Amino acid sequence: MRWIAAAPTRRVQAGRLTTAAKAFHTSREVLAVFNRLAAGKGGHRLALQFAARMPTPMPTGLILLSAPLLQARDVSPHLRVNVAGRLVSAMPDRPESIGPIVRALTAGLGKVRTLERLVQLQSRVAKSETLDKLVADAEAKTQLKCPKCLARLTRPELIKHLWAKHRLVYEGGGAREPGPLVERAVEQFTASREPEEIDRVYAITEQLYADAEPRQIHQAILSRMGRQHADADLLCKAAGEAGLGLCPSCYSTLPPSIPPTPLPLALADGRLVGEGYRVEAVGRKLEITYPDNSLERLADPNARSGSREFAARVGSGIAAAALLTAAFYRGGMKPILPTLFLSFLSVTAYTALLYRERRVTKPETRAVDAAWREVAPNVGRSAFAVRYLTRLCRASLGRGTTDDRSKVLWELVEHAAVLAEKGPAQTQLLAAARLLQAHDSARIGKEWVNQLLSLWEPFLRGEVTPVYAEAAADVLLNSDQLSDRDAARLRVQLPAIAFDAGLTPAGLDALAEACPNFRRLLAGTIEWFDLLFELWKSRTSKPWESTVGPAQSVIDITKKGSGGTLRSLLAYPDTLLVAEFDPPFDKEFGEVLVGRRGVTIGDFTVSDTDVEVTTETTRKGTNVLVFGPHRIATERKIPEKILRVLRGWLRFRAERLIPAAGRSAGGPVPDRVKEMLSPLVIDCPMCRTRSVVRVGEVGTPA
Repeated sequence: MRWIAAAPTRRVQAGRLTTAAKAFHTSREVLAVFNRLAAGKGGHRLALQFAARMPTPMPTGLILLSAPLLQARDVSPHLRVNVAGRLVSAMPDRPESIGPIVRALTAGLGKVRTLERLVQLQSRVAKSETLDKLVADAEAKTQLKCPKCLARLTRPELIKHLWAKHRLVYEGGGAREPGPLVERAVEQFTASREPEEIDRVYAITEQLYADAEPRQIHQAILSRMGRQHADADLLCKAAGEAGLGLCPSCYSTLPPSIPPTPLPLALADGRLVGEGYRVEAVGRKLEITYPDNSLERLADPNARSGSREFAARVGSGIAAAALLTAAFYRGGMKPILPTLFLSFLSVTAYTALLYRERRVTKPETRAVDAAWREVAPNVGRSAFAVRYLTRLCRASLGRGTTDDRSKVLWELVEHAAVLAEKGPAQTQLLAAARLLQAHDSARIGKEWVNQLLSLWEPFLRGEVTPVYAEAAADVLLNSDQLSDRDAARLRVQLPAIAFDAGLTPAGLDALAEACPNFRRLLAGTIEWFDLLFELWKSRTSKPWESTVGPAQSVIDITKKGSGGTLRSLLAYPDTLLVAEFDPPFDKEFGEVLVGRRGVTIGDFTVSDTDVEVTTETTRKGTNVLVFGPHRIATERKIPEKILRVLRGWLRFRAERLIPAAGRSAGGPVPDRVKEMLSPLVIDCPMCRTRSVVRVGEVGTPA
């Protein structure tokens, strides 16, 4: 008893009472312990806590001693209800057994508080028909006043009335707002992370908000837990399937900052279909079906008769002439010679005309040309028409006849430039139309990569929104018109023209972060942009020429698009400089590349500046270039001058180029770039959080 009384805190005291209850459960001294506890200071509380911690079955004598203490006012109601629940569960389910316990627990209480005390007791007893009857009788006899109006109702009726009329929950004898109950359940889960607690959150929410979807409950939980992407995966997947993103604060679904670009029209077997239009090349005719299901048949000016049919007609005519000549020839010569001549002529004509089959316009080309000739000029500029024209531009990339649509396409670009300010759909049309115009120019002889660079210049100068750049990149990357060689050139030239437009590596990286397809086209990180920026700043001074030797920067090489060097860049995409040596050295080893990973000779790369770079001769008389850990056989002994240049390139790379990598990482985004990205910021209507939203992802706070 002294050990229990000397506990420094109530938590420690409760633990000691639990130990004592287990120790005296089957002892004859259990009643003496209870009486000793009840007789001391704060004894009623200690005695009831001792009884509440007693393992089952509870000793009968202890039940009889505990029942009178249930009316002790110096003990909290919560403890008294807990002990009463233990006693009712241990007693026979009869009124004469349970009645004294109930009367002791509710002694001195009015009808309303008695009812609440009985309901609390009922929640702690698994099954008791006697107690259930007492609660039902008390509910029938007690009228409760609604705290929001003048209605007086029984407890079950009041619970329904509060929720139906006032959207309040009856709890603990009073009306409560449902929101705080859910909030408290969520807080308990976030503190414990126990599965039972999250089950309780869903149970309470489904009870109080029957129309709430599980997704909404998930969002509410995540918004109070903090941003954890692993927990939001399911929500991101569901949002992505609907073409939406998530708010970073409340995880509610939001439309993406950059909507997806419409897919190209379906084109197959001479049919171009989409948005209710159907253009089909049938024989020598064109059939155009409009959205209102009206059908129009037109003669196709690009259709030719089948080469095989035409060749057969011509050949048959000449052969018939040969037969007539053989039958009716009356000249001095025998008819065999003119007949053979005409027969040979018929075979030759048939073969030559049959060759024309390779040059007959394909049905797909005729369908695309017809769409530009018959549909595009008359479709209008409504939202529906803008979507159709965007899809038509995508379907026409690399297909159709450039001359036939050049005028219509030029007018479309002019109109789209004016309409671009009205919204993302019009901006996507401008991007798709300008890309098609650039590709048509390349098909008639203009440089393709230069046309592409001019396509993105307005965006990098801030004249159009990021929706334009993203749409153009999406259309280009999902077409078959960009070769690996052209992509390698764009990877270098796009940052170069961005720097010409006044952007910094940090600004370019921020634009790429907001435009995923544009980043795929750039195919670089902030470190790569910093290295290119270092070369761009040195484009006129070329400090390597005075310290090491002559070399071409990757910016100059990709601008020219030279063949052999560009092939080396495809194999080593991190190349920054291509060193220039005497022709014999280049012929034997290929180009010497200075890149982010190191200096490369042939297929051997070295990055350490302290490695050995020498030449030696083996016992068999073979010359060997020692390049760090690599030993490269050479036809001749490498001059010391070239060896000094190789060491110089290793030092220049380590001391000048590499320190520039990552220099802008973590730096502030320039105000100009923030202004360029401002059209992408979306305000969440639920929590007013401003963010940049992408499909299937948690938004980035702005």
